[in-house]
Amino acid sequence: MLDPISHPMAGQEAREACVFPHRIDYSAQFDGAGDDLTLTPVTEDNRKTFTLSMWVKLSGIASEIIFARSELNSLVQQFELRRLTTGEMHLLDEIDGNTHFIQTEPVFVDCTNHIHVLLVRDSTQAIAEERVKLFVNGERLAYSTAQYPPQNTDSCFMTATEPSYLFSNRSTGRFFDGYASRVEYIPGLALTPEMFGKFSAQVDGLWIPKGYSGSYGTNGFRLDFSDAGNLGADTSGNGNHWTVGGAPVQTSDTPTNNHGVLQPYVLGDLQGNVTLSNGNLTQTCSATSDDRTTGTIGFSEGKFYWEIEYTTVTDMQNFVGVYGFAWNSDGTLTNDGPIAGFASGDLLGLAVDRDICEVELFKNGVSQGVFPFTPLEGPSRPIQGNQPHTLTANFGATPFAYAPPVGFKPLCAANLEEPAHRAPGDGVGTLVREGTGVQATVSGLAARPNLVFMKRLDADGTWMLFDTVHGAGRSLATNSNGAEANPTNGIREFFNDGYTVGDGSNDNALGGQYLDFFLQRGPEFGFDIVTWVGDGVSSRQIAHDCGGTPEFIMVKALTSTNGWVAYHKALGATHFIQPHQVSAAVANSEIWGDVEPNSLAFTVGNNSTVNAPAETYIAYVFRSVPGFSEVFSFEGNGSNAGPRANLGFLPLALLGKNATATQDWFFVSSDMDGGRNNIERWVEGNTVEQAFGSPGLFSFFSGGFDVINSSSLINGNADTIVGIAWAAQPFKYSNAF
Repeated sequence: MLDPISHPMAGQEAREACVFPHRIDYSAQFDGAGDDLTLTPVTEDNRKTFTLSMWVKLSGIASEIIFARSELNSLVQQFELRRLTTGEMHLLDEIDGNTHFIQTEPVFVDCTNHIHVLLVRDSTQAIAEERVKLFVNGERLAYSTAQYPPQNTDSCFMTATEPSYLFSNRSTGRFFDGYASRVEYIPGLALTPEMFGKFSAQVDGLWIPKGYSGSYGTNGFRLDFSDAGNLGADTSGNGNHWTVGGAPVQTSDTPTNNHGVLQPYVLGDLQGNVTLSNGNLTQTCSATSDDRTTGTIGFSEGKFYWEIEYTTVTDMQNFVGVYGFAWNSDGTLTNDGPIAGFASGDLLGLAVDRDICEVELFKNGVSQGVFPFTPLEGPSRPIQGNQPHTLTANFGATPFAYAPPVGFKPLCAANLEEPAHRAPGDGVGTLVREGTGVQATVSGLAARPNLVFMKRLDADGTWMLFDTVHGAGRSLATNSNGAEANPTNGIREFFNDGYTVGDGSNDNALGGQYLDFFLQRGPEFGFDIVTWVGDGVSSRQIAHDCGGTPEFIMVKALTSTNGWVAYHKALGATHFIQPHQVSAAVANSEIWGDVEPNSLAFTVGNNSTVNAPAETYIAYVFRSVPGFSEVFSFEGNGSNAGPRANLGFLPLALLGKNATATQDWFFVSSDMDGGRNNIERWVEGNTVEQAFGSPGLFSFFSGGFDVINSSSLINGNADTIVGIAWAAQPFKYSNAF
């Protein structure tokens, strides 16, 4: 009898027809410059035990972000829930001059989407660790530092003697810049995350809202921001209405319909001279370089409308547009014009029809004409700025100044095309498991494992690659040029939902830590496995069925020590890279014959690594599938503030290589790194080395990843980094982190 190793997705409930059965329709946007909410309760209520729940979308992450605040007796007692400038969540709970606080290990830096923050305080608990719990997106956070409040002590939040604040610390002038939805406070009850949300049955790992239906006690409240004229209105029935400070704005940017905002990146390059504010909708630049922004939401089909208002245009070199098209402030266009220019105070509208690649331009509500444009590769994005300026964007979370043309929609998640896979886990997955020391089964996988990469993490060990085409019991290694092996361990049998593993050091030693990365074959997943016997003839066509044009191909001779070679679209068919080597990309016409692949076949030359007579070869063939996988490249800048890769999904895993320099291949996965968005752990794809740790390589976010390390492994200055990434969640249905 084999010992079972169950995958976390085993037994997942049937998928619902609707991703968001419970919707949140409104949020309040706070400007970070004076907007907040204030309340002094009329009577006292339970302050030993309470639950505070809110959904937020962050902006202004270079500053501290205040969620809730109160103080008593000239700061002898303080309560403050905040996000630090370094990204950690932090709770200050000072009682009678004695400071108690907790600080989380995970950091939160994603400004492209919403997170659910839940604080549960219950000082009646005998066990100190149970007195304060912080959850984000349904998961309890680990703490790097914790000093818990003494048993049976009161917090000063929501006391009847002094005001409590939401989204500000007025005494220090710190105000929340971002969006808040569905804020609820329940005194007297220590509730679980499942009272306010649940994991989606449609999208793996997606935390979605759920309506709370319990009691709110005496001082409890529910702020749903449904009354635009009174955003502090309590809809719990208690009548605990909050006083509005400043001028927060009602919006439809919510966790069930995320809207676009601005990001200081253009084609992945950081624009270091742009300052964002006002919920990341206003941008200011006083420099003459690194001075543009793009939208966080890209689109490959559909009709979208947005507005840009220029508060100041200081010269004639500003523009608005979409990737591949620009309307300059002097009236010139990318490929047409001139038309009317624009100046300070003008409000500009863009109606972009991506289906026929046309854009209609509006100035203060008046059409300036319809113009064709040639989109860049990949999704189209709003782009604007250039030279000193101040502008504010509206992607539709608040009413437009002018009605969009018929059929054109706001730029928000609800209006995006449906992803090819709501649940990427149906085609890709990772499993970090502990070795059992005896032959065992891995089962319950959502994806059928047609290809499995297996690697030991806690000790040196060869990579083991198994696939269903050339069969279980036959392995390859990306760290070796060796022919296929027939190891006594590894995968001996494949099933529809799993496989067996042995008891060896490389696959399942007792107490060892192992990574399994697995893919399902099929055109819908952009992945095929093909084999052929070489004939030594140039320009040999190898048929495939990856569902489109291949963008990344890995080839290995099965019966000889000819090494691995790989094609990547960013390098083209004139170059190859070697998965088992540190070498930079090499120019060679004998590998791919200088012929780009197409949707039916790819070309191999007469080089022995791809087409020696009577030699048997295998190829793993990949293409990008929107919302599921992306073959990417970017140019490094050699800085800890590195490039951004907009992938269209929250990444699960990525494989890459600096193609310009002599560097190792790298593989990272959020599961391998404990699920954190700050990726610190990687394995080299071309060596037997155990997993490495580093103070931050990548930061995953709901639409891709940021490079946060200057290492030439992943970010050499002016070097070309190539790779492929797979999704955990499509952007349309994702959480922030």
